[in-house]
Amino acid sequence: MYGKILIYGQLEVVTGMHIGGSDAFSAIGAVDKPVIRDQLSNMPILPGSSLKGKLRTLLARSMSQNVLNMPDFSGDAPVVRRLFGVAYDIVNEAELREDFEALARAMKLLQYDYLGGHGTRGYGRVRFNGLRLMPLETSLEAAQLDELKDILEKGCAELELLRV
Repeated sequence: MYGKILIYGQLEVVTGMHIGGSDAFSAIGAVDKPVIRDQLSNMPILPGSSLKGKLRTLLARSMSQNVLNMPDFSGDAPVVRRLFGVAYDIVNEAELREDFEALARAMKLLQYDYLGGHGTRGYGRVRFNGLRLMPLETSLEAAQLDELKDILEKGCAELELLRV
Protein backbone atom coordinates (compact mmCIF):
# COMPACT_ATOMS: atom_id res chain seq x y z
CA MET A 1 0.00 0.00 0.00
CA TYR A 2 1.16 3.51 -0.77
CA GLY A 3 -0.52 6.85 -0.32
CA LYS A 4 -0.63 10.20 1.39
CA ILE A 5 -3.09 11.89 3.72
CA LEU A 6 -3.38 15.66 3.91
CA ILE A 7 -4.30 17.03 7.32
CA TYR A 8 -6.26 20.26 7.26
CA GLY A 9 -7.30 22.39 10.19
CA GLN A 10 -6.92 25.69 11.92
CA LEU A 11 -4.05 26.58 14.18
CA GLU A 12 -5.50 29.08 16.64
CA VAL A 13 -3.01 31.43 18.26
CA VAL A 14 -4.15 31.70 21.88
CA THR A 15 -1.47 34.13 23.08
CA GLY A 16 0.85 36.51 21.24
CA MET A 17 3.30 34.79 18.91
CA HIS A 18 6.59 35.79 17.33
CA ILE A 19 8.13 33.88 14.46
CA GLY A 20 11.20 35.94 13.61
CA GLY A 21 12.73 36.62 10.27
CA SER A 22 16.35 37.53 10.90
CA ASP A 23 19.01 37.64 13.57
CA ALA A 24 20.94 40.37 11.77
CA PHE A 25 22.39 43.22 13.79
CA SER A 26 20.04 46.19 14.30
CA ALA A 27 21.08 49.71 15.11
CA ILE A 28 19.62 51.45 18.17
CA GLY A 29 16.04 52.41 17.47
CA ALA A 30 15.64 49.96 14.59
CA VAL A 31 13.18 47.08 14.52
CA ASP A 32 15.17 44.23 16.08
CA LYS A 33 12.60 41.44 15.80
CA PRO A 34 11.20 41.37 12.25
CA VAL A 35 8.26 39.05 11.66
CA ILE A 36 8.15 36.61 8.76
CA ARG A 37 5.52 37.81 6.28
CA ASP A 38 3.90 36.50 3.13
CA GLN A 39 5.44 38.21 0.11
CA LEU A 40 2.11 38.72 -1.65
CA SER A 41 -0.23 39.73 1.17
CA ASN A 42 2.33 41.04 3.67
CA MET A 43 0.41 39.12 6.36
CA PRO A 44 2.41 37.35 9.09
CA ILE A 45 2.93 33.66 8.35
CA LEU A 46 3.94 30.58 10.26
CA PRO A 47 6.34 28.48 8.18
CA GLY A 48 5.44 24.81 8.06
CA SER A 49 9.04 24.02 8.98
CA SER A 50 8.56 25.80 12.34
CA LEU A 51 5.49 23.72 13.15
CA LYS A 52 7.01 20.47 11.91
CA GLY A 53 10.28 21.07 13.77
CA LYS A 54 8.55 21.83 17.07
CA LEU A 55 6.22 18.82 16.80
CA ARG A 56 9.18 16.56 15.98
CA THR A 57 11.30 17.87 18.85
CA LEU A 58 8.50 17.54 21.41
CA LEU A 59 7.65 14.00 20.31
CA ALA A 60 11.30 12.88 20.15
CA ARG A 61 11.96 14.37 23.59
CA SER A 62 8.88 12.65 25.05
CA MET A 63 10.13 9.29 23.74
CA SER A 64 13.79 9.78 24.63
CA GLN A 65 15.39 7.87 27.49
CA ASN A 66 17.59 10.85 28.34
CA VAL A 67 16.21 14.29 27.48
CA LEU A 68 19.43 15.99 28.59
CA ASN A 69 21.46 14.14 25.93
CA MET A 70 19.12 13.91 22.98
CA PRO A 71 20.29 11.62 20.16
CA ASP A 72 20.78 12.95 16.67
CA PHE A 73 17.96 12.28 14.23
CA SER A 74 19.24 8.79 13.44
CA GLY A 75 18.67 7.85 17.09
CA ASP A 76 15.00 8.84 17.05
CA ALA A 77 12.29 6.25 17.58
CA PRO A 78 11.12 4.66 14.29
CA VAL A 79 7.73 6.36 14.50
CA VAL A 80 9.40 9.77 14.78
CA ARG A 81 11.59 9.05 11.76
CA ARG A 82 8.52 7.93 9.77
CA LEU A 83 6.42 10.96 10.67
CA PHE A 84 9.06 13.63 10.36
CA GLY A 85 11.20 12.53 7.46
CA VAL A 86 11.17 14.48 4.21
CA ALA A 87 7.50 13.59 3.56
CA TYR A 88 5.14 11.18 5.27
CA ASP A 89 4.17 8.27 3.06
CA ILE A 90 1.71 5.52 3.87
CA VAL A 91 3.79 2.46 3.22
CA ASN A 92 2.60 0.06 5.90
CA GLU A 93 -1.07 0.27 6.79
CA ALA A 94 -0.37 -1.56 10.07
CA GLU A 95 1.71 1.44 11.25
CA LEU A 96 -0.95 4.08 10.51
CA ARG A 97 -2.67 3.93 13.90
CA GLU A 98 0.65 4.11 15.77
CA ASP A 99 1.77 7.01 13.58
CA PHE A 100 -1.43 8.99 14.10
CA GLU A 101 -1.37 8.33 17.85
CA ALA A 102 2.20 9.67 17.91
CA LEU A 103 1.19 12.71 15.85
CA ALA A 104 -1.75 13.35 18.20
CA ARG A 105 0.68 13.12 21.12
CA ALA A 106 2.99 15.67 19.47
CA MET A 107 0.05 18.01 18.80
CA LYS A 108 -1.09 17.67 22.41
CA LEU A 109 2.43 18.41 23.67
CA LEU A 110 2.59 21.50 21.47
CA GLN A 111 -0.64 22.80 22.98
CA TYR A 112 0.99 22.46 26.42
CA ASP A 113 4.18 24.11 25.16
CA TYR A 114 4.73 27.04 22.80
CA LEU A 115 5.62 27.83 19.22
CA GLY A 116 8.06 30.56 18.22
CA GLY A 117 10.05 32.84 20.45
CA HIS A 118 9.50 34.07 24.02
CA GLY A 119 7.52 31.00 25.09
CA THR A 120 8.81 31.27 28.65
CA ARG A 121 7.00 34.63 28.84
CA GLY A 122 3.68 33.11 27.84
CA TYR A 123 3.86 33.71 24.10
CA GLY A 124 3.22 31.13 21.41
CA ARG A 125 0.34 29.13 22.91
CA VAL A 126 -1.66 27.47 20.14
CA ARG A 127 -4.64 25.20 19.74
CA PHE A 128 -5.70 22.92 16.87
CA ASN A 129 -9.28 23.22 15.61
CA GLY A 130 -11.42 21.79 12.81
CA LEU A 131 -9.14 18.94 11.81
CA ARG A 132 -9.98 17.18 8.53
CA LEU A 133 -8.24 14.44 6.59
CA MET A 134 -8.05 14.24 2.82
CA PRO A 135 -6.74 11.00 1.31
CA LEU A 136 -4.48 11.24 -1.73
CA GLU A 137 -3.67 8.23 -3.85
CA THR A 138 -4.67 5.77 -1.15
CA SER A 139 -7.12 2.92 -0.86
CA LEU A 140 -8.06 3.65 2.76
CA GLU A 141 -11.75 3.24 3.51
CA ALA A 142 -13.84 6.11 4.89
CA ALA A 143 -14.13 4.29 8.24
CA GLN A 144 -10.33 4.10 8.52
CA LEU A 145 -10.00 7.83 7.80
CA ASP A 146 -12.68 8.61 10.39
CA GLU A 147 -10.78 6.54 12.96
CA LEU A 148 -7.54 8.41 12.22
CA LYS A 149 -9.33 11.76 12.44
CA ASP A 150 -10.85 10.73 15.79
CA ILE A 151 -7.36 9.89 17.10
CA LEU A 152 -6.12 13.38 16.23
CA GLU A 153 -9.21 15.14 17.58
CA LYS A 154 -9.16 13.23 20.87
CA GLY A 155 -5.46 13.92 21.28
CA CYS A 156 -6.07 17.65 20.91
CA ALA A 157 -9.35 17.77 22.85
CA GLU A 158 -7.88 16.36 26.06
CA LEU A 159 -6.82 19.92 26.91
CA GLU A 160 -10.32 21.17 27.74
CA LEU A 161 -9.30 22.19 31.26
CA LEU A 162 -6.48 24.36 29.92
CA ARG A 163 -8.47 26.29 27.33
CA VAL A 164 -8.37 30.01 27.82
